[in-house]
Amino acid sequence: MFYLPTEKVCDYFHWPEPEESKREDIFTWYVMYNTYEWKRYFLFCNTVTGYVVRIYGIRPKEGKDFQDLHKIFLASLEESLRFDGFHPEAITRYLKEGENGEYGLTGKEEIKTRAEDQRLRSSEFLRFMNPQRKNQHIINHLVNGMPLQNGESPLEKMARYLDKYTEERVLTHSVYELDIRLDLDDLFVHRRLLIPKQYTLADLHGFIQILFGWTDSHLFEFMDSSWEHYYSLPEHFPDDDNIKDARFVTLEAAFAEKKPWTYIYDLGDYWRHTITFRRETKNLAKIPPVCTDYLGPNVPEDVGGATGYKEFLAAYDDPTHEEHDFLRKWFRSIPYNPFDIHTINADLASGRPKTESEEAEAFLNKILREIGHPDAKKRKPGSRVIPAKHILDTIIAAVNLYGIIHKDKVKEIHDAYEGEPIDVDTYESLFNTPPAILDDHFVYTVSDYFVHEALLDNEEWESVLAKQEGKPYHLPKKEAFYRYTDPYYFEKNEAYHELLRYLETNHFPNDKQKAANFLDDLVGMMHADYPMHLLLQEFTETSLSFKTLEDAQDALDLLVNLHNNLRMWENRGHTPNELSKGIVPPASEALFGEFSSSKRQKKVGRNDPCPCGSGKKYKHCCLGENPVS
Repeated sequence: MFYLPTEKVCDYFHWPEPEESKREDIFTWYVMYNTYEWKRYFLFCNTVTGYVVRIYGIRPKEGKDFQDLHKIFLASLEESLRFDGFHPEAITRYLKEGENGEYGLTGKEEIKTRAEDQRLRSSEFLRFMNPQRKNQHIINHLVNGMPLQNGESPLEKMARYLDKYTEERVLTHSVYELDIRLDLDDLFVHRRLLIPKQYTLADLHGFIQILFGWTDSHLFEFMDSSWEHYYSLPEHFPDDDNIKDARFVTLEAAFAEKKPWTYIYDLGDYWRHTITFRRETKNLAKIPPVCTDYLGPNVPEDVGGATGYKEFLAAYDDPTHEEHDFLRKWFRSIPYNPFDIHTINADLASGRPKTESEEAEAFLNKILREIGHPDAKKRKPGSRVIPAKHILDTIIAAVNLYGIIHKDKVKEIHDAYEGEPIDVDTYESLFNTPPAILDDHFVYTVSDYFVHEALLDNEEWESVLAKQEGKPYHLPKKEAFYRYTDPYYFEKNEAYHELLRYLETNHFPNDKQKAANFLDDLVGMMHADYPMHLLLQEFTETSLSFKTLEDAQDALDLLVNLHNNLRMWENRGHTPNELSKGIVPPASEALFGEFSSSKRQKKVGRNDPCPCGSGKKYKHCCLGENPVS
């Protein structure tokens, strides 16, 4: 690395005055310092990208030997790059190339101006300055994620330059999926939140306030799973030395062990929230926090905690109650915000980080399409309060695994997994008046069955139900079963990974993500009963080709193997191989002859008119019987 320190920096460390340098590349860093709470912090600004590394409290003796400061900087830079989501290989190779340290002076005013601009931009984040550590990685992440005048952030510019150091995606954005439940005994109020891992507990406090309609007018605390460590804003607890600063704990650190946390809001009413880590996803796009699932209304503040809220609901809904009129008048007078998913996500998105690309916007819109529905309207307090969370998860998982299932079987599965039977009246009420969360997860009720939305077209559920008759249910272990609460989950077994390796090696050697996306599309077609020749046809539709007949035969064998090992709705979650060996017939060379024909017709969609001229949809006529070349 090559450093361009100011004269003040050279004097502070008693370095010999260096010669002037005109160097300006990805390994060059302008160095300046300022003061915060009686200690100096040093700002290293890359002269090409504007990427900054802020290091706090370096004493003169720690940098008297220039190489010692060089080592401190390299360690801080590595930590910041990893925290931002850069690929480890790119970081290692970049630092290796810049492992030697030199310094000089610069006379270029544009370099000094750029660094000063970055210093001023970072001043609004001084509240995140942690006096207990040198590298201020949280502030670094905030500043580096802010767009410059040309609309590109230092993070994005750094990614462009480091891209050459790895064949993988150089920068990915890790997002945590958190379930946040307001503990109300037998009443169920929860929100599901997607949030970048770089946020802090203090940030999460603000987002929980938005998610539950709180007014942020009371004190709050976070507690880890041991209930021995407390986090909040120390200035709110000046006499409590046990309170740690929530601004300095990132979600990455908080959920390093994937254990639940507790959040308390209003130490009087004591609203306790349980925060559970569900999973981490890595996205190519940078997204703002977004609420993807919810159940239950916002709860009015100052109502007396969980016990007072239950009493309030009873009086509010009972005209004969002596406090009915008083509580209704009181409720109209307080700043109560009804839950509305669209307003919530608009408020969440207004925080940092901003959506900075069309790719991120498309990802966010996809999420909003999945959760958006007309049911998000103002309701009276207490509406959509559904007890027994696990029965909803059981319904959603069962429908995703089996496609269609009788309500009695769902209850049987729930009671077996949870070890405690759900109340029959509660369950019947849930079935007769399904909560909106089931619609959000593509689950509907028909007759006495829960049915996936995909089977409602032309009453396909009847056909699947007939094919299921006499077949046993696939009942995995509890943890594996509830993975199916994710509507896009499917079991990626060895057959899947064999075909993925084939695609990565033979058709997508430089883009593993494209290989995975292509394979996931094939799996979707298999679930939709596409015949094998149309699956192979997808290769040429995607501008892929087979070099030899043996290459095509390998692909078909892998496709057949994957098909025979996929869990199917018509098999009640079993794979064809689990029920009967050889359900899918072996491929013939005639199939390859049709597939490789140069006179290929346009692929017919399942819902397109059948080419035979019957007037029916293709899926209800010749699909699977008359191959389309």
